[in-house]
Amino acid sequence: MTYRKHFALFSATILFYAAYFIPAAPVIEFDTKEFQCGVVDEGTKTRIDAVFTVKNSGDSTLIITGVRPGCGCTVVTYDSIIEPGKAAPLKASMKIAGFRSGLLSKPVTVFSNAQNDSVAQLVIKATIRAAIDPSMILITMRPNEKTSLQLTTPKKNLKVAGVLFTPHSDDPASTTEPVKVSYVFAPIDSARGDGLTAYRLELEPFAVDSSAEGIITITTNHHHKKEMRIRGRALR
Repeated sequence: MTYRKHFALFSATILFYAAYFIPAAPVIEFDTKEFQCGVVDEGTKTRIDAVFTVKNSGDSTLIITGVRPGCGCTVVTYDSIIEPGKAAPLKASMKIAGFRSGLLSKPVTVFSNAQNDSVAQLVIKATIRAAIDPSMILITMRPNEKTSLQLTTPKKNLKVAGVLFTPHSDDPASTTEPVKVSYVFAPIDSARGDGLTAYRLELEPFAVDSSAEGIITITTNHHHKKEMRIRGRALR
């Protein structure tokens, strides 16, 4: 028997034993492991939805034993059994009400009996765009000195109806009256390529009996942000 015939016989024998003695196994695949929800404007949605397609490309039943979202704000529904060659959706619904503006990334962990990826990590991503984005998170008011901040928003005709400073008090029995703050509000004349409009809010100085910290409340005509509350500090 020639070498080639010996090699062919050996190869056939290996394939025969592989077919009968290597156990069948499920193989999990996803159409994507990172679902992009895009840009979500604050106040326009209370939740975002993501759908991952789960496929069993193996030759035995895929059993999803559990799915663990990265936070309690996410609810997941899925099929726990996927037969060979079949696919099924894994749906995740995430509550976003109250989330701060910026990038949002939440993991979803999928546990299964898959031979290749028994603990798979999925990610849901989105960008929360603030209805009104202030340039300061702490406004310090100094005597005889104006304070200027910038407000950026998708709204083209934003208006400010009033500004109040409410001091904090350590005494729960005392009542602190809010102080009305005079202001000048106008759009900033600058071209932007992101579709947003920038406004300048200039706060006039006001007198206080003593230095105090509190909240500055800005009332606007934005239907998703009628009031903005920013930490404030008034110095004597």
